[in-house]
Amino acid sequence: MRVRRLDGRSPLHQQLRWSPATAPVLEVDPGEVVELLVPDSSTGQLSPASTTAELGTMDWGKVDAAVGPMHVLGAEPGDTLRVEILSVQPGTWGWTAVFEKFGLLRGRFKDALTTWRLRGGVATARTGFLAGVRIPLRPMLGVLGVLPAEGEHPMVPPQRFGGNLDLPLLSDGARVDFPVQVPGAGLSVGDPHGRQGWGELCGTGIEMPARVRLRPMLRKRHPIETPQLRSLASTAPEPGSITTTGIAPDPRDGAKQALEQMIERLSSTGWTPEAAYALTSLVGVLRVAEAVDEPNWVLTLSMPEEFERPPPSVPPWRGRV
Repeated sequence: MRVRRLDGRSPLHQQLRWSPATAPVLEVDPGEVVELLVPDSSTGQLSPASTTAELGTMDWGKVDAAVGPMHVLGAEPGDTLRVEILSVQPGTWGWTAVFEKFGLLRGRFKDALTTWRLRGGVATARTGFLAGVRIPLRPMLGVLGVLPAEGEHPMVPPQRFGGNLDLPLLSDGARVDFPVQVPGAGLSVGDPHGRQGWGELCGTGIEMPARVRLRPMLRKRHPIETPQLRSLASTAPEPGSITTTGIAPDPRDGAKQALEQMIERLSSTGWTPEAAYALTSLVGVLRVAEAVDEPNWVLTLSMPEEFERPPPSVPPWRGRV
């Protein structure tokens, strides 16, 4: 089996805007396997040795750089590009941050950073406000998309051509369809996560570098309007979950209500509010539970019940990454 490879750690193989004018960095045939080295969402600005102070010096223009674009031979507007995610292999480290100026509760918390050691399917927090926490990994991709037909767009927010979707379903075995907008489609990949809850409420998951294997395929003359997918990942909250609710005419306000209540609930058992906020972003499941009884929406936020117990009282991890 032929495998095409691309080192996305090189700036020459990264894109920072979605634009039809972006030149491809690799040509692939439909059905070929592509293996990519994909940087973390800071695009190499953070490292295992980073501290909270470095969050304030990050260049946000370089955040969420995607590896690509890749020109899929034969792809034309009106076709569907089908992308099979074969594997998302975690790197050895990751990070999670709370940002003062980003996230659903922006303005409430000061910047804070935790770094993780990733090994044997488990993330162990080495430093920072989550030190000692262990979370099973569920690797996924945050960014997956094709080039737009027109205009120039930032990496965030997502668009009808894909982009920063941040769906936990974008994991091993998923099959994602995109509407081809330009000849060659211009497929790009980025923002791998070791774990992310539904909603990514504080704005980060376990951000990590990864080795990603994909297989692009074509469905000729099969137009679609927005991305569609089939996934092997379960969408259900974990067994033994705890759940809070929010009820409001604006779903965003309902999400905030559910989140505030969950932070209060976890904080009552000993977690700091910052830690509780970040944990909801890592393993929480935010959902619309009810949307038909106008004018209010009902939203729920579920967390594994293990996080209702006090946090671990262990020193920061001091081993090597």
